[in-house]
Amino acid sequence: NYLQLDFRNSAGTRIVDAYTSANVATPPLNTWSNWLVSFDTSSASNRYVYVNDIDVTSSFNWDVFSNADIDFAPAATVQIKVGASAAGTSSWEGRLAHVFLDYTYRDLSVTANRRLFIDAE
Repeated sequence: NYLQLDFRNSAGTRIVDAYTSANVATPPLNTWSNWLVSFDTSSASNRYVYVNDIDVTSSFNWDVFSNADIDFAPAATVQIKVGASAAGTSSWEGRLAHVFLDYTYRDLSVTANRRLFIDAE
């Protein structure tokens, strides 16, 4: 029920490091949850985290938020993990569906931008 966002450049330097210090919008067991994260590192006012259409951005401690490029290219220093444990190993206790990685910043305070990621299935 904790979430950390950790993004780095090609040298392994942290560009974004944000984490919750308490449970964030803890969903009931055996239910689907919709988590959306979007930010633009050029402005601290351009960062959003929504859980089930609720803005939980203020629940995060934004320890590092640098105006720099995040490297998503495959390399030894670049890792993209979803559902990793505190030790950094993959240990998601649940199931994932419809994981999207989009390099376009979207202002999630705009309802229509959040609706782009809802599946009608």
